[in-house]
Amino acid sequence: MTQAELASQSGVSRYTVIRFETGKLPDINYKTLVSILRALGLELQVGEERVSGLPILGEGDD
Repeated sequence: MTQAELASQSGVSRYTVIRFETGKLPDINYKTLVSILRALGLELQVGEERVSGLPILGEGDD
């Protein structure tokens, strides 16, 4: 898939695709990210994960 095709299918500009592809799009919004991922046949999964053994907020607050 070309950058132009991805831009067209995801509804964003080719410039946005280029910046996303090169890591120069630091403030991508959720809607844009999901649109690009869907056009690529991918999905975003978000879940809880412990980092360095730190507790999850609210856990153990009795």
